[in-house]
Amino acid sequence: TAQVARDFFDGRELKTGLKAMGDYFAVVPDDNAAWCECDRCRRVLAISRRDRRGTGFFSNARHSYYVFDFINKVAKEVGKTHPQKFIAALAYASYAYPPDGLPLEPNISVAPCLHTCYGYDQRTTENDQQLFHAWTADSDRRIYLWNYFHHPMEPAVIGKWNCFPCFLPDVISREVKRFHASGVRGVFLCGIGQQLDYYLYMQTAIDATTDPNELIDEFFARYFGAAAEPMKRFYYRIAEINRVEGAVGTTAEVSWRRLGTPDRMVELRDCIEQAERLAGTDIEKRRVQTWKEGVWDYMKTGHDQFYGKLPSARAKRPPDHKEESD
Repeated sequence: TAQVARDFFDGRELKTGLKAMGDYFAVVPDDNAAWCECDRCRRVLAISRRDRRGTGFFSNARHSYYVFDFINKVAKEVGKTHPQKFIAALAYASYAYPPDGLPLEPNISVAPCLHTCYGYDQRTTENDQQLFHAWTADSDRRIYLWNYFHHPMEPAVIGKWNCFPCFLPDVISREVKRFHASGVRGVFLCGIGQQLDYYLYMQTAIDATTDPNELIDEFFARYFGAAAEPMKRFYYRIAEINRVEGAVGTTAEVSWRRLGTPDRMVELRDCIEQAERLAGTDIEKRRVQTWKEGVWDYMKTGHDQFYGKLPSARAKRPPDHKEESD
């Protein structure tokens, strides 16, 4: 692996399946835990599995020593011939934490994988912060990020059901400013936030002094015009529901029994209907319609499908029935 990296840095063509660019050559395992079971690897795995940091979480340290022992050896060899080049690594899943008892070579850049989309899940956020601080404690280490924005949408798409969305304005502002203060050099977004959340993320990345409330007020006023207030209530209410529940709707049960309850859906529907009445110009009407179709109608379909399958819920009228809101 070290020789392939040297070949790339010397200008030779990169072999199919490998990833490298500029001063960086990536050394990242495939996305599984099918580790080698030879005697030599088993001895290293036994050392690695003693590390209990992050136990019970997706991001843990169970294989950190094993993976980074290999990356470290590659980096050491490459550093002998190409001292200004870097071996790029992820800090992911069972090798998310820095390896315990293994000083890393200075020419390793690391991208911790952080669950920004779980920003209202306190336990996941605390674990992410611990591993992030563990990596950024080395002020000389080049740190990038793999930043998750794929839940709750990804499991819903895969499972062919509709989820309750998660808007995270306060989380995005807090986290991007933390990344900036910690010297993060760049971010890969694994999935992106909804229209406004993505806009807030980018604006804060460009200018870490961005005030999220001012930016959001400006967005709704300039984008929805006369319909701004009910649309802003709709957005903030969805964020508040996720925050209060401390959950992400990654299952239909969490999305619709815990987050998008019938009473809350009535409240959110009323925001959309008020916005439709207030929208004055053609562009305001089209923009409200875009959010209605892309967010509200999607949510309503998921809610109706979920409750339509539950015999105990059939007595509840769906939120489109006016007498329920009356």
